[in-house]
Amino acid sequence: MVMRDKVIPLLTEYFYEDWSKVAAVLGDTNGEGHFLERTLLKAPAGFELDEAAEARYRWTVKMPFSSSCYEQFQ
Repeated sequence: MVMRDKVIPLLTEYFYEDWSKVAAVLGDTNGEGHFLERTLLKAPAGFELDEAAEARYRWTVKMPFSSSCYEQFQ
């Protein structure tokens, strides 16, 4: 509960809601980590993505965390 309710919100505030930085600190950079999930956002209908456009993601906090998620911090 402390990680979900205290640590992750504090990191989010510290990094000005840049979830990629929060994920990097937590070791979830590829979106398949222990604490966060990353899903690719698709462009709305009528908008075309050019190849130079940066991919955008939606980050969510996993619920519940796995029992082994804290081993990376030891």
